[in-house]
Amino acid sequence: MELACLEIYNDNITDLLSGGEKRQPSGDQQKFNIHMENGRVVVQNLCWTAIESHETFWGCIRKAYSLRTVDKNFWNERSSRSHCIYRLKLVNSSKQKEGLLTFVDLAGSERSEPTQDAGADIQHKKKIQNEANFINKSLTTLGRIVRMIADKSPNTAIPYRESKLTRLLQDSLGAASSQTLLFVNVCPSSENFLQTKESLIFGSKAVLN
Repeated sequence: MELACLEIYNDNITDLLSGGEKRQPSGDQQKFNIHMENGRVVVQNLCWTAIESHETFWGCIRKAYSLRTVDKNFWNERSSRSHCIYRLKLVNSSKQKEGLLTFVDLAGSERSEPTQDAGADIQHKKKIQNEANFINKSLTTLGRIVRMIADKSPNTAIPYRESKLTRLLQDSLGAASSQTLLFVNVCPSSENFLQTKESLIFGSKAVLN
């Protein structure tokens, strides 16, 4: 069993398990070239860690979580600024069959920060807004692709390549050999009603028959 962890930040890939305890620069994105191999999405030069115990597994998860890009925005002290993807490769003892579990922690869609937040640093607000634009664009693309798959439109090319997120999930979305589950986290607070509603609408449209 092997584990790889990566994040997609501003549509760039960062390997969260390479190097030591400090975050490594994403560097040349050509290093993380994405291609299909035997019907499976492969990220070139991605670091895979052999998992020999549950301590090793949770150690990798904690490391990846600690290195994921987070920042303060108007609504949250520790807001995820990236999509995080955990890929667990399972191989049987004879090494004749191989399975892949992909767990994706999506960053939430965001609205623009209120203009009355005059005390916020201008550069920081621009950074947060730029991140939000990338997050919202990738989620919009994901939602559109899910709807296209659900509609089963004949002779329609699915635009997986429009974002790194959907490109990485190409072998998980709509493939005959895959099973996909979506969990939607919502907040019971009335202050988050619109976000909860949008999340539930997204979840309902993600039902693939």
